[in-house]
Amino acid sequence: DEIHTKALSFIQRNRDRAFFCYLPYTIPHTELLVPEDSLRQYAGKFDEPNPYITEREHYRNQKQPRAAYAAMITRLDRQVGDVLELLKRLQLEENTLVIFTSDNGPQGSGGPDLEFFDGNGPFRGAKGMMYEGGIRTPMIVRWPGRIKANSTSGHVWYFPDVMPTLAELAGVSQHVPKDIDGISVVPALLGEKAAGRKQPTHEYLYWELGSGKRIRRGLRMGNWKAVQMDPGNPVELFDLAADIGETTNLAAKRPEVMAKINKLLATCRTEPRPQVEPPTTNGWKFR
Repeated sequence: DEIHTKALSFIQRNRDRAFFCYLPYTIPHTELLVPEDSLRQYAGKFDEPNPYITEREHYRNQKQPRAAYAAMITRLDRQVGDVLELLKRLQLEENTLVIFTSDNGPQGSGGPDLEFFDGNGPFRGAKGMMYEGGIRTPMIVRWPGRIKANSTSGHVWYFPDVMPTLAELAGVSQHVPKDIDGISVVPALLGEKAAGRKQPTHEYLYWELGSGKRIRRGLRMGNWKAVQMDPGNPVELFDLAADIGETTNLAAKRPEVMAKINKLLATCRTEPRPQVEPPTTNGWKFR
């Protein structure tokens, strides 16, 4: 709530000049914690066969996990609505691009009840996995007068594309570093005619999670998707055009595709900067 309140105040204060506002909402998340005024809206409305009991030092137990999860989503929805309503009231709608998305798929074990809420639809896996359920999320973009309402795009883009996109819209593309993987998606957003050029596409997209010798890897090349959930496991191959649920491993049947995938996996990776664990805070340790 503090982030939300500060964001509304920030927009108010900067209404007469260009601004960038980043809102890192943490709900919904693994810890099923929400203020009582939100929980009351759903308390007692669901069967609760699996209370959330955690051993994490900085998380709390939750007797009504389904109610809490629904309450968190409703609270987030209301707070995003507050931002949109403020932009409308300040007459900033047509000058403000709003992007809403998530950094990963839904929680798959513990906490939110993924199956009960059908949190991933047809996708396999969940948060922490390289299958589509772990990394595919919707990105909703709103810009009245510039982006057609209720329109959709099949263009595949990911977080590294955000910076060059915003830089182009702000007229400062010359300041985007040359050694990043992102590309601007302005043509996909505004239309190629309005942008004056065709939308470029990625040769491939690459994800990884973990460190040292335990790294989960995922790579998408067109509609081909490669997944390696453990360094000791073979790379799996799926055709997303025919198998969105990633149920049929085609690695043995498509050696020519695997040859291209393995070459990319062997060369695309850059060692990340060392990660420093945050210090203990109020007796809580980060895990």
